[in-house]
Amino acid sequence: TAYDMTVLIKHARLSVVEAADEVIGRTLNALGGTGGLVAIDARGRVAMSFNSRGMYRGAHVEGAAPFVHIFEA
Repeated sequence: TAYDMTVLIKHARLSVVEAADEVIGRTLNALGGTGGLVAIDARGRVAMSFNSRGMYRGAHVEGAAPFVHIFEA
């Protein structure tokens, strides 16, 4: 998953959010699985993609209020 994310960001020039959505959509859905990932890029942009009903996740990025979510926000 990390390799796929890197390739999509570096070579396909996708954002971290676009790459995470693509990897979750392609990899987990193809396997019939559910789950998600939390990723952060070199500029501090955060992706929290998942295909399950909910996923515990949170982040605190400099200059923004921290947040925590379980379901779609």
